Amino acid sequence: MSSASSASGFSLTAGLEAALDSLRAGGLTDKTIIDPGFGGWFEGKTVEDDQDRFRRLAEFQQFDCPIAVATPATGSAGRSIGVR
Repeated sequence: MSSASSASGFSLTAGLEAALDSLRAGGLTDKTIIDPGFGGWFEGKTVEDDQDRFRRLAEFQQFDCPIAVATPATGSAGRSIGVR
């Protein structure tokens, strides 16, 4: 499984496999949706991180779960296209 780092050095998928294993053990994976986490959800995250994450969405496909992509216009995704 890939867990390559983003522009700011955080892994896109680190820990996700273990979390999904726990869900599988509880029989909950048929209800699991992966949210890659676009927007400013932690200190130091940049527009470049969101752009990098968007380019690398395919890395989440390895987990065979639906992927939710929500990019709020007021967050870093909006700033990347000039929306404030």
